[in-house]
Amino acid sequence: MYTRMIIMLLLITATCFPTQAFAVKPVAMNATHDTTATVSLYGFLRPKKEHAATLRRELLALVAPTRAEAGNLVYNIHEEKDGAIFIYEVWRSQADLDKHMQQPHLKRLMAQVSAWLASDIEAYSGKLITPVKK
Repeated sequence: MYTRMIIMLLLITATCFPTQAFAVKPVAMNATHDTTATVSLYGFLRPKKEHAATLRRELLALVAPTRAEAGNLVYNIHEEKDGAIFIYEVWRSQADLDKHMQQPHLKRLMAQVSAWLASDIEAYSGKLITPVKK
């Protein structure tokens, strides 16, 4: 299962960020593969100084359409003191996350984001083990 999850995460990131390298550190999952389990994604984007405002603006523009998508439970963007952007999102299922990854608003951003970054995207994925607040 762990290997399957790593492969899936790498396929998703390779599809969305074809020219971007990743430092992916997946979390160990249960032994059974459950495509309906709640999925969390989180990570850091570190912009080049001259592109920090653009990255921030473009990421904030994703908030409303992403939160409106079926299956999105949480979508938050945080800005760190050093200018790094931390994104935390929770999806009802892998199927909902897969649909999200195909949305035009996300694909548009992904086609441009690597030019704005000073380093690789640091991306993580894991199974949410606490209940989602309703």
